[in-house]
Amino acid sequence: MGDGNMNPLVMSIIEDKYIDEEEKLEIEHLSEFKEESLEILEQLEEKLVTLEHAELNDEIVKEVYRSFHSIKGIAGFASQTLIETIAHNTETILSKLQNGLIEFDLVVVEILINSVQLIKQLCKDFSLVKDKKFNEIVKIHLNNLKNFVTTQVSEQNLIFLNFHLFLLCNI
Repeated sequence: MGDGNMNPLVMSIIEDKYIDEEEKLEIEHLSEFKEESLEILEQLEEKLVTLEHAELNDEIVKEVYRSFHSIKGIAGFASQTLIETIAHNTETILSKLQNGLIEFDLVVVEILINSVQLIKQLCKDFSLVKDKKFNEIVKIHLNNLKNFVTTQVSEQNLIFLNFHLFLLCNI
């Protein structure tokens, strides 16, 4: 008997069971994504502190790039588009840094740290994707990432973003 001939009550039970299983799978994926991402982000912070207090180290830059690439990949798998976008745009900065298209300085480190902090906040609270103030902060950060090579990042935007990230992390 095809699905079209199945009793509506039976179909309803099957669909409810399927939806429940799908929701369980989604929650499981998000939980795994959160755990794995936070672990990567913890390691990233350590690498960025090393970069902040040392000269440019190609190996560390490659490791940081791979970390953001990993986050981008698992974010895509977990349907976390905003995290994926932040990671992708951060990868672009790191790629340009590796290829000598931009110079390494503390502004670069600050932008990378901001990416880590934004992704970390999203991993801790997925509902932030719906928060207007948080999205405004992300929008400024993404503009900083996109405009980094063609223009200088606005010092005002960087200060604004750093202040708001400080507030978010200390709430």
